[in-house]
Parts: sequence; C-alpha cells; structure tokens
Amino acid sequence: MEERKLDTRESMELISRMIQNTRNRLENHAGRPFLVWGYTTVGI
Repeated sequence: MEERKLDTRESMELISRMIQNTRNRLENHAGRPFLVWGYTTVGI
C-alpha cells in the first residue's frame, strides 16, 4: 500500500468517516451483551 501525505481537508474527512463507522458499529452491536446475559440467565 502506497503512503502519501493528506491535506487538511482529506485528513478531516478520513477522521470523520472513521468516527462515523465506529458509531455505526457500536449502535449495531450494543444489544448483544444484553442478549447473551438474558439467554445465560434463562439457561441457568
């Protein structure tokens, strides 16, 4: 992969995309621990 310098605008766009992707992943998987806990509680 080739490395290159990003200008200020490209850098801010990249950071914004990374933050948005992280937020989306957290929203999509936020309920999973509660489901696991619920199934474990019912199973016991």
